[in-house]
Amino acid sequence: MRLLKIPWYVVVIFMLLSNNTSCKKEPKPDCWDGSCCDQDKSRYQYIKYLDNASADLSGPPEFSGWGLVLKEGVKIGQKPTVSAILICDNCIEKVKQLSPTFTKETALNPPYSYRVWGKIVEDKLSTSLTGLPILSIYIDRIENN
Repeated sequence: MRLLKIPWYVVVIFMLLSNNTSCKKEPKPDCWDGSCCDQDKSRYQYIKYLDNASADLSGPPEFSGWGLVLKEGVKIGQKPTVSAILICDNCIEKVKQLSPTFTKETALNPPYSYRVWGKIVEDKLSTSLTGLPILSIYIDRIENN
């Protein structure tokens, strides 16, 4: 009887050890709840991190708000690719001193003058007139290309 208990204990210990290692969860990304863009945590959903992406900056005086036009857009599931994204109010200060490079004159042949790093979030409470998701970015870093 004692010989049967030893293998049983080994099996139980092995199962406990293997269960602990497989249940480790990936840490949630910074801004996973959209709080980097807005204090309303139910409004935004984290989509992905934009890493060293080519973009043009649009903003005043030609356009009323600040935004980016990405060379390679963001795709969310089965939805069409989105290239134009808004800039979160919490990081507008990072772009106010930069010159907008996306204008009516450059719209057909954008120069993509900037490299951008930041967190892309989707506005879950609003939709565009075209049905595309409304995306915003919290800019961690932006620099001339």
